[in-house]
Amino acid sequence: MKTLERKATTIAAADVVGFSRLVAMDEDGVFARLRDLRHAIIDPAIANHGGRVVKSMGDGLLVEFPGPAAAIHASLAAQSGGSAHPPAGGH
Repeated sequence: MKTLERKATTIAAADVVGFSRLVAMDEDGVFARLRDLRHAIIDPAIANHGGRVVKSMGDGLLVEFPGPAAAIHASLAAQSGGSAHPPAGGH
């Protein structure tokens, strides 16, 4: 009989606040900005804290981390990095 290996993990869910409103105003621009932010800020913040994207859906992410502290630190890094890069054209 196989022994199951247990693993403690932390799952974080994230999405873009006001995404539908933003897309209604500038669909192409919003998707380009989201792609750029994922590449430059969000994905590196996740990786730097030991996380991995489990699922990506539109403006949302489901991410696995080795523990709650890593999830919090990655989230804060992504938020502060995104705030430091205002959208072009003031959107």
